[in-house]
Amino acid sequence: MSRNRPPFPCSNGAQRPPGHPPQWPYNKAMPPIVRFVRRLEARPAEWQHPAAHVRTYLGEQDIEPWLAIRNAAFAFLGGRPWTAADFRREFLAQPWWPAATLWFAEVGGDAPTHTSCNPDAPGRSRGLPVGTLLLAPAERPAGCAILRWLAVHPAWQRQGIARLLVRQAEMAAWDTGWHKIVAETHARWQAAVAMYTACGYTCHPAHSAL
Repeated sequence: MSRNRPPFPCSNGAQRPPGHPPQWPYNKAMPPIVRFVRRLEARPAEWQHPAAHVRTYLGEQDIEPWLAIRNAAFAFLGGRPWTAADFRREFLAQPWWPAATLWFAEVGGDAPTHTSCNPDAPGRSRGLPVGTLLLAPAERPAGCAILRWLAVHPAWQRQGIARLLVRQAEMAAWDTGWHKIVAETHARWQAAVAMYTACGYTCHPAHSAL
């Protein structure tokens, strides 16, 4: 597969289909992967969280917050913590990487008037990043998008942060013309399974055709 397009990973990047080696040491006894699919029939309505807001990736100053969320959220899988070098390899080194659709959910601080607004702008206080999600185009079929790297810090799980990020991704997908959205997660991560189901996603075999 060309490296100019994203491979189809599980949502946390810990396990990849045959032919795509993992990018960090992981437990060989990985739980099975499940795939969730949703076809959008209309633009999803914006959903307001009572304590959090969403903003986009702003640059390398966001690498450490992303790593803190990722390493805490996926500690249950085992393996070594990721470093800035892993982030750069997974994202910055990839020509397909859409920086504008890597989002952070923040709590506290001033909510930006638009997700692309700089939280460090004069007069604004920056919040604490507690969740992250990337929306990327699928290699095929056309009009299909992938939710990648959905992660919420354990201290903020089961509080609607993941749902907020997924809704942001769904609105962006619709606006881009991607009306089918796919995500994968570990079967034993019951909170993620329940969240995708509650958001209207249906479960499919992990390696079924898109």
